[in-house]
Amino acid sequence: MRLADYDYSQNGAYFVSICLAGRRCLLGEIIGDRMVLNPLGEAVGEGWQTIAGHFHSVELGPFVVMPNHFHGIVWIASASPVEGLTDRPNLGQVIGWFKYESARRVNAMRGTPGERFWQRNYYDHIVRSEEGLYAIAEYIDGNPGSWQKDEMNPGA
Repeated sequence: MRLADYDYSQNGAYFVSICLAGRRCLLGEIIGDRMVLNPLGEAVGEGWQTIAGHFHSVELGPFVVMPNHFHGIVWIASASPVEGLTDRPNLGQVIGWFKYESARRVNAMRGTPGERFWQRNYYDHIVRSEEGLYAIAEYIDGNPGSWQKDEMNPGA
């Protein structure tokens, strides 16, 4: 699924999409054109927010938690804003951390420690232009409003 011979620790923005195992709708529901998170969905959002604290050279862009999947933008920088830290993870390490941390939170709430929460892999897109970045941010923002025709929607 990754682009062959590409260094995913390079500076840049990456758009990621991650599905829940079995594409189960566990994170909330779409009401009108808004995503209304339940406590599990909130835990996923909180797990996303932990990334920047764990990887100091990573910044987070727009994201959305959907009923059974997640979209977000990750920026990997060449250097940490924290003086003396030079950690520069690759995208797989960042997404691995997010999946681990959010699954840990959700499974603790559900009383299902160790249960697979996310699908094994994820989709990524290397953002190559400012126009592309704006289009992706717009897609993320509008994703709840297009849920009725979303291929991830089991009822579509």
